[in-house]
Amino acid sequence: MLSNLKTPILVAVLGLSLSACANLYNTAKEATPTGDSYSQALFKNYMMLADSERREEDWTDANFFSGKALAAADGMPAGPQELGERMLAENFLAELAPARDSLVAALNGGGAARNPEAAAMAVAGFDCWMQEAEEGHQPDDIAACKKMFMDGMDGMEPGMAMGPWTVYFDFDKAMVKSDQQAALDEAAQAAASMSGAPVIVSGHTDTSGPADYNLGLSASRAQAVVDALSALGIDSSRVNVSATGEEDLAVPTADGVREPQNRRVEIRVVN
Repeated sequence: MLSNLKTPILVAVLGLSLSACANLYNTAKEATPTGDSYSQALFKNYMMLADSERREEDWTDANFFSGKALAAADGMPAGPQELGERMLAENFLAELAPARDSLVAALNGGGAARNPEAAAMAVAGFDCWMQEAEEGHQPDDIAACKKMFMDGMDGMEPGMAMGPWTVYFDFDKAMVKSDQQAALDEAAQAAASMSGAPVIVSGHTDTSGPADYNLGLSASRAQAVVDALSALGIDSSRVNVSATGEEDLAVPTADGVREPQNRRVEIRVVN
């Protein structure tokens, strides 16, 4: 029907609407960032995300990231987005909640001062991860944003092994195998060297079997690793546990595929 309605008036109205949508983005794009290195790095990362959403013509999120870029440009950067500001499915919330706790702990512990570029990447990556998780239909974009967050988290403590350490499991099993002990020992050693630092343990499965069953299986695998770390002297009160089932694959596959590298638990230590 639109092809029959392209009158000058309609074109003018559409142009006005697009102009209004782009206004905040254009304002942010023309801004000159001030403030410290962290604020300027945050501005750069948020504008990169705003550009990406603009190219997809998602003006709601382009403006969201533009607004956060403007705050950073003014030297008043906002923290990572609150979980309640997005409508998140339980499987995403289970992973994002401990991730946000670890991010806030790292920032409060001086992470932005130690490595402003990495801290900005982690904060922007987390907000990107939240946004893509809320949409929930672009797994590659979700994975890219999560990687941006994790790369930033790793970089906030340069020179120190932060993981991930990966523990692999047999098909349909949640028992830690003896040949996986080396990864557990390394993770426990790193956690012990950073007394009190949060430990993130995330459980995963492959795509074989029903999704709801896999979610439970990933939780059992994560708990098995928590128990193994506890046996190595790592207090379970330090551990943030999440389970994503088959939602976050190390090796992308079709549904119903047995893939050994996806049957895993990842361990990270955040200081």
